[in-house]
Amino acid sequence: LAPRSKKLDGGRSGSKVATPPLSPDPGSPVALVDDAGRPMLVVVEVELLKPLVARRSVEQLTSSVSALIPPAPKLPQHIMAAQLAEEHYRQAVRASCELLAREFRAFAPISGQSDDDRLHKEFDAHLRESGAYQKLLETLRGRISTLVSEKCQDVTNLFSDLDMQGMVSSVYVYLVEEMHAVVNSLVDLGQIPASVPSPLTTDQLLYFSEEALEYGDKERADQFHLERISRDKSNPRFWLDYGVFCWRLGRTDKAVECVKEALSRDIRHLPSMLLYGMLLAERDTLQEAELFLEAATRFYPGTLEPWVVLHLFYLKTDNHPGADVTLHMIRKIMSGCQKMSRLSDSLSWSARLYDNDTEFLCTAVMLLRMHALDFAEMALAQELLHHGPSTPYFYYISVCHYLAGEPGFAIPHMEDAVRKHGKDCSLWSLMGHCHYLLDAHDRAEECYRYVGESFDRPEDIHLVGLRLADYLMKHKDHRLAKKHYLEVCGVSPSPRSWLGAAVACYMLNELDDCERALAAANALDNTCPVTWGYLALVNLRYHRQPQFQQCLRQALRNRLKTKDEALMSRINALRESIGYPDPLPFSLNSKPA
Repeated sequence: LAPRSKKLDGGRSGSKVATPPLSPDPGSPVALVDDAGRPMLVVVEVELLKPLVARRSVEQLTSSVSALIPPAPKLPQHIMAAQLAEEHYRQAVRASCELLAREFRAFAPISGQSDDDRLHKEFDAHLRESGAYQKLLETLRGRISTLVSEKCQDVTNLFSDLDMQGMVSSVYVYLVEEMHAVVNSLVDLGQIPASVPSPLTTDQLLYFSEEALEYGDKERADQFHLERISRDKSNPRFWLDYGVFCWRLGRTDKAVECVKEALSRDIRHLPSMLLYGMLLAERDTLQEAELFLEAATRFYPGTLEPWVVLHLFYLKTDNHPGADVTLHMIRKIMSGCQKMSRLSDSLSWSARLYDNDTEFLCTAVMLLRMHALDFAEMALAQELLHHGPSTPYFYYISVCHYLAGEPGFAIPHMEDAVRKHGKDCSLWSLMGHCHYLLDAHDRAEECYRYVGESFDRPEDIHLVGLRLADYLMKHKDHRLAKKHYLEVCGVSPSPRSWLGAAVACYMLNELDDCERALAAANALDNTCPVTWGYLALVNLRYHRQPQFQQCLRQALRNRLKTKDEALMSRINALRESIGYPDPLPFSLNSKPA
């Protein structure tokens, strides 16, 4: 280091290297002062040529404001007169009737008693709590005020209290008379106040009715049919389906009336003509029955089924010349004949087996869909006579016994079909249904599992999947049952399939999934008491007392006590264990006085 130091100072010893003064830290603030030591401020103005964020235009601002505050709708302008004020008052009364009807549908009496005074008080409280009472006041108040001002005399000309009282009395009588006229017109015309439109299609309603009937819920199946008819009373197909349903339940007189309604909508509705003729034949009104069946062949001479049904009718009545003539016509038109459009499919059996269908098999399938079992059995007998035994014959004679409530007689025919044709999804699903009705659930489960595991199974095996899942629920295999329920929901969702999935989730303590499944079931059918009961249970588990009370009231309104007493007891036990007070003025386990 020493020699290097010498070189730096030029060889002069004792000299010091000058170091420049340190500049202040650029990161630290430095105070600016003037010559007198006073602090100074430096102001720097920067002006941008273009804005960093473009300013919104007037049009954009107007659009944004309109989105937040939409303009008020423009009311129609009209010159008020007494006649127009009367019409507005009548419209307000109609709207009030519709509002009251909707609120009464949603109203669930909390007392469970049929006393009129108590019911009126509870309904009045319901109107005030729901806000409907205030809406009624606002609907009628303005219309009445306008009507009185346009219709009645000027009150400034009334000098005595007696005149004023007389005028008020006459106004009251007039308003009540007008209100009664509107209400009576609604009743006389059979107009039901409009309700919220259902998202379900008429095909779904028919599907749900068939499902309810397979599970023995005849009342709910009937309600689905009636709701379907209320959608379109002019559709003869809806009346025909309801007539078939009534005939299946043994309500022959009601079935006749339904088919007559269908024919009144369309006198040439072919399925209705055939069913009406067969109903008349069952009631031994043979002359009229022949008239309708023969008319069907005249209206549709190129269609096969009317000729076969007329042929069966002649065989039934021992009219051999007529039977020979109709059989000749059947053979004559068989090659190029038309066939009727298929009626709605059944959940329990299929028409897939008759690929090379004969005249009698084709007609037998149509008759089975109409539940005309006597005529269907005759058609199958003719099939056996003219074409011999076959797999479709054994299958459809089994269907005939199944629909007649004779599953024990159907199983031997099914076994013959299996020996002749081999295992088939349609054969094994029907065999499973027969074992199910005979309470041979283990045998039914074997058949259902085979159908579910077959690679060539049909896409929609709704009833097979439901009953297999029900079997698994009874054997406490809740997770596998949930899987099968959800598979059914993925293909053909229904209130029962979603409810089954919800119950399985509840047993697995999957409350969120359970609540979602219950919501889906309720969207398809909001009158099922079991669905409302499980919603009440879920809300109890989540400690949501107001929702629990509302769901419980809906469950009781739809008669949960008579539908599922075990679920009612479970709700009561859970409520007591949590410590919730009784939401009803009587115990959940007791019956109202």
